[in-house]
Amino acid sequence: MKLYLVFVCVFSALLVQGQSVFREGYIIKINKPESIKVIERSGESSTLRPEKGNKFIVLNFILSEGRSLGKYDYVLKAGAKDYKCKLIGSNTEAFNEINWEFHVPSKLSLRWKSEPKPALSGSRTVKEGAGVRLLFEVPKSLAKAKIVYAIAPMELESEEVSSSAELKL
Repeated sequence: MKLYLVFVCVFSALLVQGQSVFREGYIIKINKPESIKVIERSGESSTLRPEKGNKFIVLNFILSEGRSLGKYDYVLKAGAKDYKCKLIGSNTEAFNEINWEFHVPSKLSLRWKSEPKPALSGSRTVKEGAGVRLLFEVPKSLAKAKIVYAIAPMELESEEVSSSAELKL
């Protein structure tokens, strides 16, 4: 049993090594799709393309237990310019304009838990290890940007709440 635990710990460390780790989980991959499928608020499906001179950047996160990731949590920062997340979605389905947050429940047994209600428009509960994607639109010429936590309390710097990372786009 001890050998198994050592193996799992070493494997996990190797898997996460080189990836950007955040309080919500970690980024496993960055995609640059030419277009994406979107389910609009009306329920209709459409294809979305970036504006002329821009490109899409999709950050693929793996969520950790008891954590959530929302559309408004992070921005891409390049110099003095911030690029807000346009859409959030799971990695198994099309982006949906209604979604604004994905949450992995905690396995801890607490008397009181702050769990989002799935019935609330756009808050979705998923399993631990679920893939969640954030979609950003940036200029085609942008080669790198920093992903920064966007909603830190006023007394704290964003990096005191969650780490940031330089990304090659």
